[in-house]
Amino acid sequence: MTEVECMKKFEWERVVRDIHRRELAVLRNVDRLPVDKGDFISRDMVVVINLAGHAEVLYDMQRFTFHQWNVAVVCPNHMIAPMELSPDYNAVLMVISPELYEEMRHRTLAHNHIMYHSRPQFALTEEQVRKAMKIVDVIEMISQTDLQQMPNRHELLAYMFDVFFEVIAMYQPEEYKANSSLDKNEMLFSSFCELLAKNYRDHKTMTWYAEQLHLTPKYFSAQIQRIIGKTAADWIQEWLLTRAKNLLDTRGDMNIQEISQSLGFDEQASFTRFFRRGTGLSPRQWRERDKSVPVDRV
Repeated sequence: MTEVECMKKFEWERVVRDIHRRELAVLRNVDRLPVDKGDFISRDMVVVINLAGHAEVLYDMQRFTFHQWNVAVVCPNHMIAPMELSPDYNAVLMVISPELYEEMRHRTLAHNHIMYHSRPQFALTEEQVRKAMKIVDVIEMISQTDLQQMPNRHELLAYMFDVFFEVIAMYQPEEYKANSSLDKNEMLFSSFCELLAKNYRDHKTMTWYAEQLHLTPKYFSAQIQRIIGKTAADWIQEWLLTRAKNLLDTRGDMNIQEISQSLGFDEQASFTRFFRRGTGLSPRQWRERDKSVPVDRV
């Protein structure tokens, strides 16, 4: 990783950590994804507006290509793996904190919330993107204003976020709107993803999730495999492993024991065995493989 790439990566991490105070961050001139290779899981909602070039990714094991003037609404806790990025790629990102996302999903997001989980991408025209960007400009200005200057910042931010989603819903192509109803399996996978994101610390077995969804383990696992090509048990393990890699790569302020505990492992040794089975490396070896990642404590 070059020095410039490192700076961009750590800038992304700094901004994302800060959004829990700011609620929302706008990143401009984004010419790369937050990871160079491997999978990535974001705790935050990310709205991507592609201004140039294209990006090819695996989103929950499904291949998507985001072209110029495409908009992608990526809900939290989905797995993304970068595949290809064109040299001229340029995008604007809005990163929304989990707290603001939870509030907004019961408002403007409600009518398309489930849809975005399984079908995050749609195409707009250049003119429509330019108009939407005017709203993004206002959102960015509000998010960067201190509470002392704008005591009602949260209310204004939520209102403008409402406006943004109403506008892009209005612009969505007719074929996207026509396919707005998800099939039974897509609904099931969406529910599974939300359950996993909320309960992975305490529940790591496929049978528990099947019970919560009132399905037999055999039927539940078979339906998940039809969607993503992996069993439910395999998906849980891969999701946890990706979460662990993300924490080891980005949370230099946490030692391995703290990461183990944050993932719900009773003992660090159990976490180490789990991680080694999935990667062939111990958590410490994973961190040491790339000295460009700042590690405060190991």
